[in-house]
Amino acid sequence: MNLVKKIQEIKVLGQKILVVGLGISGYETAKKLSAQGLDLICIDKAKEEEFARRNQIDKITDLRSLKISVNLGIDGEDVASLLKGVALCVLSPGISLESSIVAAIERAKIPICNELELGIDLLSVPTVVVTGSNGKSTTVSLIHEMLQHSAIDSKLCGNVGIPVISLVGISNESSNNKNSPLVVEASSYQIETCYHLKPKVGVWLNISENHLERHGTIERYLRTKAKIFERQTKSDFAIINIDDPRHTQILNLIDSEILGFGQDQEKLKNFSKNFALIEYSPINSKDLVLIYLNNKKETYDCSELKIDGIHNRYNLAAALLAARILGATEQGSRDAISEFTGLRHRFQRLGTFEGISLINDSKSTTVAASSVALTSARQAYPNSDIHLLIGGMVKAGSWDPLIQLLKGKVSAAKPVVCFGGDGKLLFSHCKSNLIPAVYEPKMKDAFLSAMTRATSGDIVLFSPGCASFDEFLNFEDRGEALEREFINYGARYSARNVLSEQLPSSR
Repeated sequence: MNLVKKIQEIKVLGQKILVVGLGISGYETAKKLSAQGLDLICIDKAKEEEFARRNQIDKITDLRSLKISVNLGIDGEDVASLLKGVALCVLSPGISLESSIVAAIERAKIPICNELELGIDLLSVPTVVVTGSNGKSTTVSLIHEMLQHSAIDSKLCGNVGIPVISLVGISNESSNNKNSPLVVEASSYQIETCYHLKPKVGVWLNISENHLERHGTIERYLRTKAKIFERQTKSDFAIINIDDPRHTQILNLIDSEILGFGQDQEKLKNFSKNFALIEYSPINSKDLVLIYLNNKKETYDCSELKIDGIHNRYNLAAALLAARILGATEQGSRDAISEFTGLRHRFQRLGTFEGISLINDSKSTTVAASSVALTSARQAYPNSDIHLLIGGMVKAGSWDPLIQLLKGKVSAAKPVVCFGGDGKLLFSHCKSNLIPAVYEPKMKDAFLSAMTRATSGDIVLFSPGCASFDEFLNFEDRGEALEREFINYGARYSARNVLSEQLPSSR
């Protein structure tokens, strides 16, 4: 279904559009469609007092001021009474396709889409959609920077915080320019509720156990991610991680041109003559990404890249392929690489104090993300001892991948530091696997514990592997708290040294 034509048809026939869920994307969808003169019905299962409690009642007032029908406290079969004259449903990514409200809408034979694909269709510009369990934000940011440095006015949107549909109708001429592509980060929740998504370039970075409380199994989670390729044709591009063994499970979904990225050149050649080869070995001072595109080889020296780790070389390889396909120049891509400083709270080097380096990886909220961070830290700093901090609220999934990385490689003098709401559970996992560990109740205590044990040349890696809601609002709040602790620790340490120098000798 062509969503642009569907919207036009709805407007001509005087039909209605149902917006389900009034989070960020639902709110933006309602405002943009209302501005186009469409008749809307908005619903949310939260009641008015819940919006007031969350300090979001202004959104409801705003929508009603636009003459939009807003119905709160609606869930499940309650929606049936509101479906008369509805010709399209825009579904929030927070709502499972297995929910009773979706079942009621499907029984009424109302087509469903979501904000992300609706926005992409309405904007009608070349689009790259990036998904994966880890590295999405870094990859889309790199693509965007490469395009910007190549004088291409790309728009960064999606799960990075700006709903795609919020760009619809912007008066800026460049926003309607066919050469202004969209660079979209898409979560599994967003992709799951897509029915019509067809990006010019789809990027699949990796897969690991995450969001299983929503998707149930890793296989179903993978199929959800792979939906970005389902409607592509031979004129489109699929960029996939050949080193992830699960890539074979999605190949039968792909009709577009496949461009692989990874470290095995022979395997890459089996898929396409166009690919990205990663050559990364810090101990041998090798740090390159080689792009083979249109019978030409391009060599990118990543030694200037200010973000560490093999996982970031994978992100960079995928980004280079996508950006070059969308028109980024070689020089623009190189300039972006040299200037890119990484994302806050994602494997971010905060600094070094008395020879001890701190890496803030608060964005790692899963076991897989922390496993990647630990592996990358060991590769990037092969001669350093690493103090790992894990904790918070555990998610569904096994901790075995991280446990296996830690077995036999942690000393009693520099143990794993477990903290937070589920810190005792993580401490038990470590101890039962004979991994030296300590438990601290709060993140602040865990930081101080690691810093006091660390010696010059060591790395303190804060990569919690858990959600942050036991102690913080989100991973950003947690990362900012770590930053403050690092600054305060340095200030206190310096003050102690100054004070000790001023005190009279005890002799």
